[in-house]
Formats: sequence, structure tokens, C-alpha cells
Amino acid sequence: MPAGPRRRASAAAAALLPALLLTGCANLGSLGCDEIAEQAKRASQDRGLKIVAIANAREMSRDESDVRCAADATWSDGANMTVYVRAYEESGTRMIAYQSTPFDRRGGQAQ
Repeated sequence: MPAGPRRRASAAAAALLPALLLTGCANLGSLGCDEIAEQAKRASQDRGLKIVAIANAREMSRDESDVRCAADATWSDGANMTVYVRAYEESGTRMIAYQSTPFDRRGGQAQ
């Protein structure tokens, strides 16, 4: 397999596992996609494959307890791909998740 597809595949495999970050209680209404994307980047630093740069964050959907965005990510292996990030409330705590596919309506991976 050429180096390019291998890098894209390794980034995709790592991003399929959502990273959840406990960030404390806050109103999601004031949380923007740039901030959510940066929190996802910070959460990825605990993984073998890290997000080293994230840009062009754009909102996909929003309600009072769930914000979903997409952003352009550069991974520590050099791969560039879209990452989907989500901030949501769970039992009064704000959570951040990221993955390589859009979130479905329930918050998991779209089929």
C-alpha cells in the first residue's frame, strides 16, 4: 500500500474511537465550533495518533444540549482529513467527542 493511503487509513482508524473529555458544566449555547475543535485537539494528545492542527471549524447542528461541528484536521502521522466534533450535556456535565465520520442522531457513528 502506498504511504499516502496508509496515513489516511491510520488517522481514520484512530479517529473512529471517540475521545471524551470531561470539561465541567457550562452553557452550550455560548460554545463555538472553534472552541469545541480545540478541546478535541487537546483530548487527542492522550492518544497514539494526535491532532496536531485543526482549522476551518464549521457548525453542522445545534440545540440547547448538543453542538456538532466539522473541521479540517492534520494528524501526527501527516494525514489531513475532516474530523467531526461534538459537545453535549450528559448528567449535567459537558462532554467533548471526536470521530472521523459524522455523528448520527443519537451521537454515535453514522452508518
